[in-house]
Amino acid sequence: MVQPAKPSPTNSTKGAESPLMRIIKGTVAIAVLGFVAWYIYQQMFTEQWPFETPDRVLATNAHEISAEQLLGLKFTNDQGAPVSLRELVGKKHQVIVFTRGSLASVSYWNKGKTKEGLVNVCPYCTSQVSGLAAVADQFHEAGAEVLVVFPVSKAAEAKDAEPIRAINTPNQVPVFPLWLDLDLKAVDALAIRAHLARPSSFILDKAGQLRFSYVGSNADRPSGNELLRQVRELGKEFPVEPVTPEPALEPSGAAPEVPATK
Repeated sequence: MVQPAKPSPTNSTKGAESPLMRIIKGTVAIAVLGFVAWYIYQQMFTEQWPFETPDRVLATNAHEISAEQLLGLKFTNDQGAPVSLRELVGKKHQVIVFTRGSLASVSYWNKGKTKEGLVNVCPYCTSQVSGLAAVADQFHEAGAEVLVVFPVSKAAEAKDAEPIRAINTPNQVPVFPLWLDLDLKAVDALAIRAHLARPSSFILDKAGQLRFSYVGSNADRPSGNELLRQVRELGKEFPVEPVTPEPALEPSGAAPEVPATK
């Protein structure tokens, strides 16, 4: 008896995908679309950050940093000498701005947006420093001094602060001190380490009391004008003494003026 031939599998059966393969492909597609959407968002919108932090955000920026912690920090100035905030107590109000520092040791995915030629410097940091430099004279008039801190994970990364120095010295004279936080000692003492450091701003009054603080995440940070407004509020408690101009000197060789006689 002749057995009937078994039907051969159709092409559709051979090419059918398993449910697991469909799930894998779908997951990959969603991940790719998500990355593309994130990249487009970064390119289109992040540069529009206005650097103006709403009052409600400032009021709810909770942290555990104290004035004593800040005063106990050690830094290195541009001449390589050790410096601290405690040395400045009693002179002026201090506006301390921590940048993110050198991003040389930060992975590509955690650096965030960078600009051409500024691979290891956060562009938001350079924008904030530019804003501070623009109103530096007004800080001095309000009785305050701005200090910018550039954290580095090792001394060799100090060269990455050059873009900050360029902003700070438009006429070969520093607008404000630029201090290095070598080996992230100050960053770790304040617990603000995050890809390299969280951008943070503090104001100590001339008595050494902490009067304002804001610890940011990436792009969020108070602008120069916002920090200036906070300093001017201190003027109600610490009036700034007007500076009396020195009398002009007589030109060399000029005869002294003789008062007229009646």
